[in-house]
Amino acid sequence: VEPLLKDRGGFDIVCSWEFLEHVPHENLCDVVNNMLALPKDGALFVHRIGTTTIEGVRLDSDHTHVSNHTYGWWENFLQSFNDFDWGFTLTPAPEVVEALDKEFKGRDWSGRFFAYWVSSRY
Repeated sequence: VEPLLKDRGGFDIVCSWEFLEHVPHENLCDVVNNMLALPKDGALFVHRIGTTTIEGVRLDSDHTHVSNHTYGWWENFLQSFNDFDWGFTLTPAPEVVEALDKEFKGRDWSGRFFAYWVSSRY
């Protein structure tokens, strides 16, 4: 799906916080694709996503969590955007994930971060 936003953005960071798990599964590709129209070369693409330990099953009481996926599923999903030739590559940023996990250690936020460096293929 072509992004709705045609011009690449100039943003240094594109971040979502407690958002993607609320997007219906069938809309996730379109939403992330449009988010990826925003960062500039060298930007950080970072997300905190509500996860589950059992694929497809909501294990919390938040009925608005409509995309219930494991950490591994989200990781594979986000990395899959490298399979399309849209002019950028997502490279995992484990140093960012580790720093966020460390900062939020002891809270339910730890272990739910996903971070990637965005680089232009051109």
